Parts: sequence; C-alpha cells; structure tokens
Amino acid sequence: MATTSNYPVPEVLVAIMNNHRDLEIARTQGWYRIPVKSANRYIRDIERLRYLAFYQTRVFERAAFAVNYYAEIERISTAPRIELLPDEAGHQNAETLYYRLEISPLQRLSQPIPSKRPRRITFIKTTLAKFSMAQEINDLYHTSPIEDLMWEALKAAEVQAERQYEIRQSDAAYDLDFFVECDDGAKIDIECNGDTYHSTKAARDRDRRRNTYLTANGWSVLRFGTDELRNDIRGCVNEVRKFINQHGGPVDRSLNYDLYRDDTDSQLDLDFDGTD
Repeated sequence: MATTSNYPVPEVLVAIMNNHRDLEIARTQGWYRIPVKSANRYIRDIERLRYLAFYQTRVFERAAFAVNYYAEIERISTAPRIELLPDEAGHQNAETLYYRLEISPLQRLSQPIPSKRPRRITFIKTTLAKFSMAQEINDLYHTSPIEDLMWEALKAAEVQAERQYEIRQSDAAYDLDFFVECDDGAKIDIECNGDTYHSTKAARDRDRRRNTYLTANGWSVLRFGTDELRNDIRGCVNEVRKFINQHGGPVDRSLNYDLYRDDTDSQLDLDFDGTD
C-alpha cells in the first residue's frame, strides 16, 4: 500500500449496517453511531467526510452484501451510548463514547453497489466520484494510485480479485491489497509496494512478519513495486494470471446465498455493541 499527497481526499464513508434496528434509526431518526475508538483506529479524519453510506450484512437477506442507501452528513457530535440509546441503560457499553452522525433523509441508490461474494466490510473511505461510478464494492476502495492502477488492470484482464480483503484471527489482523482464491484451494495475496511506504526498516519488518504468517497458513504472496506497476503493468498482471492458471484458475465469485451457510455476520469482530 502507498499514499500520496496528490491523491483526492475521501468524501464518503461506507459503514457496516448489521441490524434492522440501526437501519430504522437512520431512516426515521436520522443518525448513526460509531465508537470513537473504532473511528480513531480506522477512520481518523471523520470530520472531513460529507456522505455516509451503508453496507448491509446477511441479516438483510436479499438486500445483503451491498450498498443500497446513502445520505449527506449534516453534523457530527459525541455522546456516551446511554444517551443515544437510553432504553438500553444496562448495556455493557453504556458509558462508551460514540460519534453521532446526523444525516439527511436516506436516499436509495438506483443501482445498488454489490459485493460479488459475502465478505467482511467494516468501513470504506472513498471519493464521491468513485461512489457515483462504482459497479461493485471493489470499485470503491481508495487506498493508493498504484493499487487503483492494479485494480483497473486486473479488471481488464478479468482476474476475479477482492480489494482490501480482511483477515482477522486471534493471532493476526491484515488487510490484503488484493485477494484471489484459486480453484484448487490456493489463496493469493497480491501486494502493491509503494516506494516510500515500504522503504523503511519498520515497514520491511512488517512485510516480513506478514509474509511469514501468510505463507505458514497456506497463502502465496506476490509483491510488485511502484516501478514495475507503472512501467510494466501488463507484465505484472500476466504474472498473476500465470500463477492463477497453475492452480486451476479462479474460483467463481458469483454470489449464491445457498452456498454460504456459515454465519458471516458472527465473524464481524467490529460489531459495535459487542467486542468493540
């Protein structure tokens, strides 16, 4: 991953919506809550955001695994949970501090932004331009120019990849730049290494620990530097395709609810009224 000061500033926050009550609050009362601790860890510049959209989880059945609603953010304040939800004064997070995002009336997208596979998504910060043009969840990610370059090249080559795929285990937490699952069960992590971000000793140590963990757990890691990506993006994608073909081709990502009987929502360790 890499960032640049010339990269457009995110204007839209796509946030998890994992229960009917919170969607009803957003619809009828016009607000949404995020723990300050989570915002500081994953969002940071929340005050600069202009729009809020929701990624709905499994509990919404046929509306699940997609962004269907958005609204303009009108005001951001903070309050403990007990002030936001006074009828749940006995909740374990009653005194936890939350951001309260006041929003305009919800607008329904004429074309939902779907995920092509059930997956964990907590927050995505993106630009209004990307949000307006997105045809699927992976089009929303706004992480670095070289990752955008790789994503567009992978799409053009019809490589079925997932951007910023989250791995959350008791002993590790990683966001993969790109994830590809192969037909023979092989799992590929494709990383775009920005020259500045990955040049320090601390960054190299993080990359080494990450590689060690992933390879020990059956992953293959393909890393590409800035020069490779900018000067020979076709060669980078061909290397990815060659690796995928050696493992039987990609798994079909088409969303089939009957194939996913595990409780994806229960894996969300950022359930805001649970472990966070």
